[in-house]
Amino acid sequence: MPVAPVSAELTNRPQRHQLSGAPPGFGRALNAGAFDTRAPRVAALDGLRGVAIVAVVAFHAGVLPGGFLGVDLFFVLSGFLITGILLREQQQTGSLALRQFWSRRARRLIPAVLTLVGVVQIWARMRAVQEQLPVVNGQSAAAMVYGSNWFNIVFDVGYWNVGPGNSPLNHLWSLAIEEQFYVLFPLVLVVALVRWKMRPRGVAWLALVLAIVSFGLTPLLFVKIGANRAYFGTDTRVGAILIGAALAAWLTARTAAIPNLAIGLTKNTENTENTKNFVLNATYQSAAIGLPAVSARFLAAVSMTAWASVLVMFVLWGLMTTASPGLYRGGFALHAVASLGIVAAIAMAPSGGLVRALQWRPLVWLGERSYSLYLWHWPLIVVLTPATTGLQGPMLFGMVALAISIATLVSYELVEHPIRNSNLHGLKLVTSLSVPAVVIAGSAMFFQPPPRPQLGTDALVTHAGTDALVAHGRAGTRVMLVGDSWAVKLGVALEAVDSAHHLSILNMGKGGCGIADGKRQRTPGKGEFDTDYDCLQWHRTWRSMIGAFRPEIAILSVGNWDQTQQDFDGTDEFVGACSALFAERYSRQLDTAIALLREQNARVFVMTVRDNDARDGSGPDCMNALLRGAATRHAPRGVLLLDLYEQLCTNHRCPELLNGDAVYDATGHLAPAAQRRIAKWVLNSVNATLSAR
Repeated sequence: MPVAPVSAELTNRPQRHQLSGAPPGFGRALNAGAFDTRAPRVAALDGLRGVAIVAVVAFHAGVLPGGFLGVDLFFVLSGFLITGILLREQQQTGSLALRQFWSRRARRLIPAVLTLVGVVQIWARMRAVQEQLPVVNGQSAAAMVYGSNWFNIVFDVGYWNVGPGNSPLNHLWSLAIEEQFYVLFPLVLVVALVRWKMRPRGVAWLALVLAIVSFGLTPLLFVKIGANRAYFGTDTRVGAILIGAALAAWLTARTAAIPNLAIGLTKNTENTENTKNFVLNATYQSAAIGLPAVSARFLAAVSMTAWASVLVMFVLWGLMTTASPGLYRGGFALHAVASLGIVAAIAMAPSGGLVRALQWRPLVWLGERSYSLYLWHWPLIVVLTPATTGLQGPMLFGMVALAISIATLVSYELVEHPIRNSNLHGLKLVTSLSVPAVVIAGSAMFFQPPPRPQLGTDALVTHAGTDALVAHGRAGTRVMLVGDSWAVKLGVALEAVDSAHHLSILNMGKGGCGIADGKRQRTPGKGEFDTDYDCLQWHRTWRSMIGAFRPEIAILSVGNWDQTQQDFDGTDEFVGACSALFAERYSRQLDTAIALLREQNARVFVMTVRDNDARDGSGPDCMNALLRGAATRHAPRGVLLLDLYEQLCTNHRCPELLNGDAVYDATGHLAPAAQRRIAKWVLNSVNATLSAR
């Protein structure tokens, strides 16, 4: 998440000081302008925030695969800024005013989050589709205690693809990690500085050791538990924050106290008029950290390291994805070190070319508002989709960009800036923040209206070119769809034909993901590639949602994607649906899937697949034999077959046109008219089953 800067002004005019203990020539590196009370912010740091938030937004927009690492750049900045401020405060005052520190952080961070979550709760009651509500409500409550990252871990919530199953609050995990750091790390500093009598250099070593431990946990937990645990865990992601803290402590150890610099507020000074402009400078005056440089050669080395760090960072942003094993096996650590190289250059070589580039005014302006932009861009990307707006392409992009811009400016100007600079403190601050937090959490967890039926209608039987009206069905019957993109599109079609609100549908389809457990896959278009890690976690995702949704009907639509050639054991032996190995492995997966879907006594429907002529080694007969066999094996437990193949094809002849309308679209999925017919057929089958029961 973006580092939340706190505005500041210094009470005294700048003075020059020879820093005791600094090496020869050290004082010459200080930028005189850094002491200027008229320039309380460091432009290059804001520019760096601007770069980071652009990367994150680009990732969420689907144009920069590794842009999510911009969050780690924010992490490094947070650790660097906050640790330096706390250490300098201890040097200046002899103590740490933790109550004032936490009050400033609360004023800066919490009001904007309360506003966001409150708006999302209103939206959830009015516009959210049924499958979003369990996660949206759970994340709303978790956000009130800054536990969003652990909620995502426990309930296996990811946010890698935009779609109707995503929550507008998925991105709050990073805020949670930073807030946990703000609460716990100052306490660690108190123990280190007071009880253990550590000097800043010792704090630097302590932070570095803890960072190494964190980076070491990441690959371990990735292998043993999974990507979500490694990605969202506080223990696995705090390494980037701690490495920034280590740099700040090292720089503090290299500098002496600067008497006229207002770095922290001591007890009982926050309300006085004389200290109104004496506020914590979380963006860090250059003088606050000192600019330790011993020679021109040293400065040149720092600058070269910074440019190399930029190159490493951009390469990682371009190549890494959230599913890349290398990300968890050193990628996060490498990116944190690269981020550190850039931050160090801003601190120690403020006249370098990179720092001047980061002072570009548009980047600085963006960085100043990066917290607001981070909060609002993701919810609006999730909510404003082609399905909800009716727009596509440039028109949709323009609408989303405009909405994000307006929300960012409103949040910054009307919520964050006024409250950040207010005099709220003590009991008044606690009350003003805790009351709305309790209301939001209570609303999310205990005062939700009954689920709004999403799908269902008086289904029209569509078979052999005829339509017949049936009127079975019960209002509110819970139906869960699972599978690949065919399941996704079926759910959309079911919603389109809804008129009588017979059913409530939870669409858990995921494009490009089946249930086959091959480590690698091969297709004519993509060649050989590793199976997406998230695809292999389908059973965990389904289980968490089954417990929350408690489906009465479950529709399993898999097989189209699973017909890709599978390498099950990583031996480069790729097999298709007609092989004995595939049949053995896939039948076992089908049994597991059906048993999981029946955990809440749901009636399960298994859907066959069409002739998939686009797949290498496609074997619809073999795949459908496996699907029909699974339905037969589990028929005594109420499992039924939805024979989609019979609806679309006869003896491997699948018409491209029906009554003049295309059956398939350019992607190989059903075209809208055909999808609508199939949705009616599915609803008829489900309703007939409900009537029989």
